Amino acid sequence: MARRNPKTRDEPEAFTMVLSRIMGRTGKTDLGAIWSAWEKMNADHGVAARPGAFKNGVLVAVVDNAAICHELSFMKKDILERLNAALGSQVVTDIRFKVGR
Repeated sequence: MARRNPKTRDEPEAFTMVLSRIMGRTGKTDLGAIWSAWEKMNADHGVAARPGAFKNGVLVAVVDNAAICHELSFMKKDILERLNAALGSQVVTDIRFKVGR
């Protein structure tokens, strides 16, 4: 009988959890971690946007219409500070808002 590796799990693990662990080892932050931090931040301060993409420190947040896009551009510095506080480090260097679905 083959020896069982004590590090293996009997239960399946969510792919997002595996990916977060891998990304954590490489020093990268995945969109899932940003999405979680966004939800934490959004619980206290309702921001009418959602994370869409993250690359090289730039978060692209998707909004429903141009008026919200314009309004959030004035709040960008505050949103950026609160998001990085929720992430626990200076991960996001810039936020760009775009209209989309």
